[in-house]
Amino acid sequence: MYTILLSLSETIKGSFKPSLIVAILKGGVVPAIVISDLLGVDRVLTIRFRHYVDIGVRGVPTLCGELNGDVAGEAVLIVDDIADTGVTLKNVKEKVNMGGVRECKTLTVYSKPWSNPQPDFYGRMTENWVVFPWEIGETVRKLYKKYLSEGKSSNDLVADLVEAGIRESIVTQVLSLGEN
Repeated sequence: MYTILLSLSETIKGSFKPSLIVAILKGGVVPAIVISDLLGVDRVLTIRFRHYVDIGVRGVPTLCGELNGDVAGEAVLIVDDIADTGVTLKNVKEKVNMGGVRECKTLTVYSKPWSNPQPDFYGRMTENWVVFPWEIGETVRKLYKKYLSEGKSSNDLVADLVEAGIRESIVTQVLSLGEN
């Protein structure tokens, strides 16, 4: 992940100089902090926008809170982990632009080919469901409930998540934490 963000930072540096980064909560926070470090941008604001209500289940796109600072006159880079439909990026960019920014660009670690709009900068294109390190706990908990309701076992869950690329020891350790 770090190498993707490092490469994106090199690309950005050649074409855009943000003075402020807006991280979309929750998934965009970690990438935003890394990008801010690599580009030397000290100011990072957050905004929460919710589109998914469960794994693979889209809900009504909802702005869940206001931007936590002033963006007037700034060159803003909006950062999220993934662009799936593009709805989150579109809505957050509209909200940020209403704050009177000088310029506004978007960045995601991954983008889906059908995302509309596409982010201005993205690291990788994928059609797959992506589980980021900062959401493994949530993914395991939600899938565990789903598997139990379908009559499947925790062994089924472990096997499926290992097949998806998550180490078995991590899945079993998260499962041992129980309901949080």
